Amino acid sequence: PLVKYKNPIDSIHENLLFTKDGECWAYYSFSPKNIHAGNEDKLNQYKRSFEMLLVRLAKYKDLHLSMLPVEMNLQERFDVLEQDYDPDMLDVGHYYNQRAITVLRDELGTITQSRFYLGVKIKNPIFHTKDSGLKGITTIIRQINRRVMKALGIGMMTSEEKDAFEEKESDVRDLFYGIAINPLEEKELRYICRYNFIRGLPHDYLTESNKTKENISDTLLDTARQPRYIRIEGEYGESYCSFIPIEKTKKDIANMDIFRTAQDFPFPVEVQMKLKVYRKSDVQRKVSMTGKRFSETDGELSERDEQDEELITGKSDLNQLRNELSNKNTPFFNWVACYVVTGDTKDICAERAKEVKLSLEQEYHIVGTQPIADQLDLFYLYLQGADFNTMTENWIQSTLPVAIAELQFGISQRLGTSIGQYIGRITNGIYPDLMSAIQGSRFIVLNHVFLANEGIAGAVTDSPHTLISGQTGKGKSFLMKIIFNYLSFLKGKVLMIDPKSEVKKWYQEVLKDEEIRKNYPMFVKLMERIHYVTLDADKPENQGVLDPLTFLEGTKAKDTILSMLKQVFIIPEIRIENEIMRIIDELMLERSDGKKVGLYMLLKRLENSDDEDFSSFGEFMRRRVEGSILELAFSNGKTKGLDMSNKITVLQIEGLQLPDQELAREDMTDQDKMSLSLMIPLAKFCQTFGMADKNEKTTIFFDEAWTITKSHGGNRLVNELLNVGRSYNNQLYLVTPSIGDVNQAISNFGMMYCFDEPQERERVLEFVGLEDTEYNRELMAAMQKGQCFYKDIYGSVGQLSIDCPFDEWTKAFKTVEKSHSAEMERSFAS
Repeated sequence: PLVKYKNPIDSIHENLLFTKDGECWAYYSFSPKNIHAGNEDKLNQYKRSFEMLLVRLAKYKDLHLSMLPVEMNLQERFDVLEQDYDPDMLDVGHYYNQRAITVLRDELGTITQSRFYLGVKIKNPIFHTKDSGLKGITTIIRQINRRVMKALGIGMMTSEEKDAFEEKESDVRDLFYGIAINPLEEKELRYICRYNFIRGLPHDYLTESNKTKENISDTLLDTARQPRYIRIEGEYGESYCSFIPIEKTKKDIANMDIFRTAQDFPFPVEVQMKLKVYRKSDVQRKVSMTGKRFSETDGELSERDEQDEELITGKSDLNQLRNELSNKNTPFFNWVACYVVTGDTKDICAERAKEVKLSLEQEYHIVGTQPIADQLDLFYLYLQGADFNTMTENWIQSTLPVAIAELQFGISQRLGTSIGQYIGRITNGIYPDLMSAIQGSRFIVLNHVFLANEGIAGAVTDSPHTLISGQTGKGKSFLMKIIFNYLSFLKGKVLMIDPKSEVKKWYQEVLKDEEIRKNYPMFVKLMERIHYVTLDADKPENQGVLDPLTFLEGTKAKDTILSMLKQVFIIPEIRIENEIMRIIDELMLERSDGKKVGLYMLLKRLENSDDEDFSSFGEFMRRRVEGSILELAFSNGKTKGLDMSNKITVLQIEGLQLPDQELAREDMTDQDKMSLSLMIPLAKFCQTFGMADKNEKTTIFFDEAWTITKSHGGNRLVNELLNVGRSYNNQLYLVTPSIGDVNQAISNFGMMYCFDEPQERERVLEFVGLEDTEYNRELMAAMQKGQCFYKDIYGSVGQLSIDCPFDEWTKAFKTVEKSHSAEMERSFAS
């Protein structure tokens, strides 16, 4: 038969839930911690702090821990994000946000994230006071009346009692030091109460959070038609759910992380846990009885001259427990924990329940059962405000707080920012390929590239800069281009330095595709907003555009010029170097007087010197520069500078030949040295671009950033780029194969995406904040193309699988020609 279920709620006020039995529960949101499974030290620290929290809360006797897969409401998040979009690109940004929502809903159904809630039952402060005289008699009468009314099923919570509960609740908050726990807002408490009755059904958070106590349970629950399942029927349709209580655990429950494990399934899984402090006298009596039984068994074995390893271990554990209870006064908990799965149909729910039970057994040696007749009892047990009851005795576990801490309540799968653009999925473990990793995860990662610069609460950094590192071919460029496209939607200017000169080629190649132009007009608009600047030394209008004397002043100009020259020329003696510096000073002084000057004048004046050594070296320098790529940095003072007024600019250099990254300077060709020399004024130009307007957000992407650090004074150049940073609303993305390229400046990066680099695994783990363990090294070695360790602005570190849900982007992100280039499949190609 269909049953309209009743729940224990009498009323809700702020974070307090008053029951029809005159009791009160306080509910709190538990700010989750994203601690990577390989970060053992941080995990152990967290477990210890949670264990201490349980010890402090034990005086309240009854606790409720829950982890719910709550809908993220991606549409609302994107609506907020779009307020930061450039008005001219709003239509493009909105289009791609909606595309992302459609793709993710098709793949994941309801897009959820794990939220953790803590419930604490507060004793009635009026009934539990030690009064004497008339006041004590009044309290006794109230208690008798309460029992009578409770037996009749009538609530009689007085305003005086409610006020007393509210005052007592503040004492609970005082116990939360060391862990980020906040009282629930009333609407969220209403929502989690309502959630029980709409599990698995599509719904709107705002609508459901406004339900009154009369219609919170407005759902029909059917347990008779489908044994082991509850059919939920309401205004949104129907769904099936099943409670899977943990029946038996292994003896050693170290790292039995049932809350964390629940987040690894490719479908939403809920975890519910009710705890009740075991009375100390009952525990001690049970320990005593067990001790006697051990002694008797031990005696029998001694008579037969035998030993039992399990008995020896059991006696040791019993002594340890006796010590905890007697000497340390540690509380002992009874608890019942359940996994809860849902499905649109009974078959889907059954398949998910089977997968959960199998996973628990194979990975943790935990027996999870799916009871036939007790589904409704379990449903009732985990309603907010419901008491721990004896109907669950078949699944009661009894442990110390240290064991409960091993379950990892509050450890989440969360990376990135709450509002931002979709960049991929959190994936834990080893997968055969990238798509398997993406499809095996339901935890999406959003990233708002400008939030680090805005002092967000909880962020561990205010640095806006990002490092993307890893071996060639692992996915760095693919990720960079995703972020570059997303940044094009936002307010501000974007400059990409493309030393490999590949972006323009592939982006414009895709624009020639008639199918692309027909089917993706917003993509065409995005691509056509990009302004390409190709510096070609053979074109007169380009000669000298990177001349430091045209866009730098003072010591910045002088230092840059000297670094350039020393990259290419070996200055034979100090007197020649002094003469070069004298001429530079002379040119800078002329510039300050309003004259047009350029570096070609340095060569001419040196060559025209009466000193034969100066003249000879000047001629040598001029002949080396003329007809070479270096002409881009040597002007006669009349060259027009680069136009950086466009919103999106990609700057590349024609004819640039980059040396092998590992090549020593003495083994470089002249062309190698010239190419690296140009990186010096190019880096200074980027710095000037970032400092042009403090009130305008600017972003610089510098691909192949090792070319800066490899050049003369490279580390200083990187630091100067990074120092523009926050005060100028500028952020820098450095993309480089080796994390060692920015070794000295690593602390200046607020975010890191570190792809695998076999020679640097130990260093990468150190920089992202993971321990150098065999597990972490194996995990990194097994990363597929497109997988990386991601460290976000909150200091959280996790394994990220990069995901681009737009086929036309994937096609444009190619870096090499493939025989199947006409195919438009959602695949990853770096």
